[in-house]
Order: sequence, then structure tokens, then C-alpha cells
Amino acid sequence: MRRDSAHIPFRTCLACGGKKDKFTLIRFVISKDHALMPDPGQKLAGRGYYLCPLMDCFRKLIKSRRFRKITAGSSAVQKQNFIWEYKEMIQPDRIQSLVGLARRAGKVALGQQAVQAAIKRKRTQLVIIAEDAAENTKNKFRELTNRTGGATVFITGSKSEWGRLFGKESTAVFAILDRNFARGILTETPRKMKKE
Repeated sequence: MRRDSAHIPFRTCLACGGKKDKFTLIRFVISKDHALMPDPGQKLAGRGYYLCPLMDCFRKLIKSRRFRKITAGSSAVQKQNFIWEYKEMIQPDRIQSLVGLARRAGKVALGQQAVQAAIKRKRTQLVIIAEDAAENTKNKFRELTNRTGGATVFITGSKSEWGRLFGKESTAVFAILDRNFARGILTETPRKMKKE
């Protein structure tokens, strides 16, 4: 993965008060009609609030006086929709949670052809290959990323696990196209992933 020395923006979790790289937090905004809108791509206009992608923080938030204040104009239906959407975004595995956020933001290339095309255009930041993918597949993407001098390659998870995340029967390879999402995933790699 390409790295730069640019300043990493930090934000504060509304629930626990922890200061973290903003791209490892979930942003949400309050729309003009007072709807609470998760903003995984962190691009929506409006006042943004940040929350750790953890159920503990979520439970703490929805019970807090601060949450009642910022949602004072929101209807019960709008609040319930936000609760459902937030829970759907959180995965028990931190890496899967971040990959899910990247997918929702349109920053994932899925499948061998899409990943190959993204690598050739030098759009990839991180290539993830399932542990049970064919050795030919692993070798092909190792060689391709080495030739183009681009993305880091990691081996983790199974084809069925990644398939479930993407709503498919199985997924052997995919790529993260955004530097900030890739950085967030890489913070989890010492425990979870095998670097190639």
C-alpha cells in the first residue's frame, strides 16, 4: 500500500470520548428533515458526528442525554431506522466491519476481473485474498501487484466468510480502493492477517 506523511485527521467518538483516526469511526449526519443518516464514505454535507463501530459505544450513545439533544427534531421512525442501519453496519469482526464500510462507500473492487483491472489502473490500496483460495489465484495476484508496484497483499478469512459479507456464495479476492479504509484495516493486521 502506498503511504504518505499527510496528517491523519482524528475525531472523537460521541459515546466513549476516544480520539481516533476518523476513517476507523462511523460518521453520521442529521439531514434537513432531521433524519439520522450513516455516512460511511464521510462525504455527506451537514454537521457530522462520529462513533466507534462497537455495540458498547452504540448502546451508550442511544441512552445518552447528548443523543436525545441532537435528535430532538427526529421522529421515532427516523431514530429506529438509524438504529437498524447502524447495527447492520457493525460486524463482530473489526476487519469485516471496516470492509463492510468500504463496500457501502463504493470503495471495493470485487472478484478477480475487477481486482485485476483496478490493479492495472493503480487504483488498489490493499488486496485481500481468502486463505482457501487456489494457490494459482494467490500467485497470480502476488505477481500482478509486484509488477505494478502498488497494493499490499494480505491473506485472511475464507471464501465463504467473505462471500457472506458481500451477499455471495463465495469470494476469493477483493481489493480496497481507498487509502483511508485500507489504513484502518491495516491497523488490525498484526493479530488478524498474514502479510505477503
